[in-house]
Amino acid sequence: MRPGASSPVKAGFWACLPAGLGSIPFAVVVAVGAAEAGLTPAETLGMSLIVFAGVAQLAAVELLRTGTPGLVIVGVTVLINLRFVLYSATLRGWFADVGRGGRVASAQLLTDQAFATTAAAHAQSSVPEGHEMFRYYLGAGLCQWSCWQGGTALGVAFGALLPDSPLWRFSVALVFIGLGVPALRNKGAVVAAGAAIVVAVLCRGLPYGGSILAGAAAGMVAGALFDRGQR
Repeated sequence: MRPGASSPVKAGFWACLPAGLGSIPFAVVVAVGAAEAGLTPAETLGMSLIVFAGVAQLAAVELLRTGTPGLVIVGVTVLINLRFVLYSATLRGWFADVGRGGRVASAQLLTDQAFATTAAAHAQSSVPEGHEMFRYYLGAGLCQWSCWQGGTALGVAFGALLPDSPLWRFSVALVFIGLGVPALRNKGAVVAAGAAIVVAVLCRGLPYGGSILAGAAAGMVAGALFDRGQR
C-alpha cells in the first residue's frame, strides 16, 4: 500500500489518483459533446452519475449528434461495456470473502481506472485478497468517481469557454494509453494490443462505434491464439 496510507480505502484512493486526474479532460470532452448533442446540463450530469462509463458515454453522445435511433445507441453502449463482465469476474475471485450485497453495490464504481489500479496491487501482492482488497478497490473507485463527476461539472459549467482544439479530444486517447501500457507485461498482451490497434484503425469508417468493437474482438482473438500457440 501507499506509504502513509492508514487504510486500504485511502491507499486505493491515492493509488488511483493519477489516473483519476488524467480522466478529468476526458470528462470535460464528454460533457461538451453532450451539450453539442442537445442534452441539458441536468441530463449531462445525470448521465455521468447513472452511466458512469466514459467510453460508452462518449459513444452515446457522438451517436446522439448524428440522430442514431435510441435502441441502436443502447445496443452499442452495452457492447462497449461488455468488458466489465470480464473485470467483475476477475474481481469476484479476489473478493471471495465479501458478501454478495457488498459486491453488487460496489459494481457502480467499476471502471477501467479502478480495475487497473486494483489489478496492479494484486499483481504486486501489495494488498491481501478478501475484505482488504475490496476496500482498496472501493477507494480506487471512489477516487475515479469523484474525478469523473468533477470533470463533468467543469465541462457543463465552462465547456463553452474552451477553445475548439483537437488536443482536448486527444486527451481521451492519452488516458487509455496510460492505462494500457503498464499492462503490457508479456508478449501475449503486446500481440493482443497490436492487433486491436491495427484493426480499429482499419475499421475506423464503420458506423455506431464499430471500429472499437472490431478492435476489441481482434485483440481477444489474437491474444487467445498466441497463448494457445505458446502451450
